[in-house]
Amino acid sequence: MRADLYYALGGGLGHLTRARAVLATLGVQARVLALSPHAQDPELVQGLDLLPLPADQSGRPGALSDWLGRLLWETRPGRLYLDSFPCGILGELCGLPLPPDLEVHYLARLLRWDRYARRVQGMPPRLHRVHLLERLNPQHTGWLAEQGVEVVPLVLKQPELPCPAEAMARLAGLRPPRWLVVHSGPPGELRELLDYARDMARAEGVRPTPVLIAPPALACVESGVVRLHAYPARYLYPLVERIVTACGFNAMAETEPYRAIHRFLPMPRVLDDQHTRATRARVGQTGG
Repeated sequence: MRADLYYALGGGLGHLTRARAVLATLGVQARVLALSPHAQDPELVQGLDLLPLPADQSGRPGALSDWLGRLLWETRPGRLYLDSFPCGILGELCGLPLPPDLEVHYLARLLRWDRYARRVQGMPPRLHRVHLLERLNPQHTGWLAEQGVEVVPLVLKQPELPCPAEAMARLAGLRPPRWLVVHSGPPGELRELLDYARDMARAEGVRPTPVLIAPPALACVESGVVRLHAYPARYLYPLVERIVTACGFNAMAETEPYRAIHRFLPMPRVLDDQHTRATRARVGQTGG
């Protein structure tokens, strides 16, 4: 049986986390083509069969397209799963000759489609199926309709991973209320989320114990903040009184069962539409 390939190019941890959830939900195995610097951390990529992208290919659409074309024709995967970007993160799949028997599956999440569309130059790859992870914006939905492809909603199931028992024990021993700030960077955004939590605490007249969960490589040490190492962070959510995150797809999906204690702050991204995701979540919280 030919191996499948999961195309998870993107700089954040979210692409790798989502790859694990997608493959577990669909019940398939695939090599994960990764670009994220987090791919160097064995704990963060546990259970994934990684295929690192050569560093000299990452920023040039033409070179990336040539390299990917050679990879697909040499390895001949049965399916190609495209995470987030239907034509690749740089548009590198536009006009790329693909093996005729290759099934292309697209995992669709919310994008700033007006910006991404500028990268779609030339013929997009023929999609076999779209797995809809969340409601898209109208322009994105319209583009998919033009492709004439089957769109199937997909609710992700989080796979079981080793429980961060040490972090859970330490968290349980902290003075309540415990407020958990979870983010994978960069350090400036970690500080912004910590400031957001402090502002909320002052407004509510409470003095929580702030706890930060972030990859070890991200340097953000602040006085009075307890830093724990725990991946995945979701195992800690039942132990706290408040969860604070940005508005990436994974963070919002994993905290859905804890919406009553979840607060979030959208971060600016070139392609990920965190502000629209935040607006929708606020409407859901207020019942509007």
